[in-house]
Order: sequence, then C-alpha cells, then structure tokens
Amino acid sequence: MGADPYQRLGAKTQFSSAAAEALYRAKLAEAGVTVPLGQPLESVEMKGNRIISATFETGLTIKDAIFIDATYEGDPMAAANVSYTVGHEQRGTYDVSLAGQWQTVSSRSIVPKKAECENLLVPLSLSASHVAFGSIRMEPVFMILGQSAGTSAIAIAGKQAVQDVSYERLKELLLKQGQEL
Repeated sequence: MGADPYQRLGAKTQFSSAAAEALYRAKLAEAGVTVPLGQPLESVEMKGNRIISATFETGLTIKDAIFIDATYEGDPMAAANVSYTVGHEQRGTYDVSLAGQWQTVSSRSIVPKKAECENLLVPLSLSASHVAFGSIRMEPVFMILGQSAGTSAIAIAGKQAVQDVSYERLKELLLKQGQEL
C-alpha cells in the first residue's frame, strides 16, 4: 500500500479504525466512487460476459463500465455466474508453479475467467488456497488488493477487459502510488 494513507493518518500503527474508515470514505469521495454500503445485492444484469448494472434490495441501480466485488461473500461474483472452487485446486489447474509455497498475490487472482465476466474485479473473494487465505484475509492485505483492483480499473478506464490489463502498466501505476511490490 502506498505511503499516502499512513501520512494522512499520521502513523503506520496505533490509529483508530474510525480514523481509517474516515480516510477510506474521504478517498472514495475524492475519486468520485459510489460504494453502496449496507445495501444487499438483489441482482446483476449481464450483456454477454459483462455486467451492465447492479441492483440492490433498496431499489438502487448502478450502471458502470467496471464493477469491483468488495463483498466478503462474493455476491456480485455469484450473481454474474462466475465459477469458483471450494478448496484447493491442483497445481496444474492454473499453471501455478509455486503452488503451496509462500509467494506474492498475483493480479490474476482477482479477475474471473474472461469468458464468464470481463469487467469484474474481485479483490476479497479471490482465488487462493485455504492456507493462503488465512494471511490474505488480514485487513492490510485486503486494503492493498482493493487499491490494486481500483488501479486496474483506472488503467483501462472501462475500455478493455480487466483480464487484459498489462501487468507492466499496472506495476507502473502502483509504484507511482507508493505501493511496494
């Protein structure tokens, strides 16, 4: 995660969750991002393999070029019929040469199969073994994954599939934001 949030909080540790939430809301407002908090998802409307709108139980409907599933349960991912595996995939399923070993979180782990949904990023219900998820589910990692998902969305500005984001472009943007890779 970049240094900016810590600079704005005034510390890397010993800050309150209320201060972190206030900063989160401020950064969303600065970016013009709407996050429908406390509104359970009712459905998503698909056109081919793209989500074109999300409707919530309150009646709110959001239409956009890119959606980020920031739910812990993966509700938008499920509503879009994106496949998932419960448990651990075999080493060869996704050609993961370091399966079972400590490694960084690949940007590929937050995107579904392109044929299923090409404009959805999933930073919380990502593809990981149950052992890896034990570490991934920690808030700082979720924050970094969320930042990476948002940066991916900025990198393509809704003009191409999220699976086609160039790693070099994403890396360049994340390093400019101060994220350690």
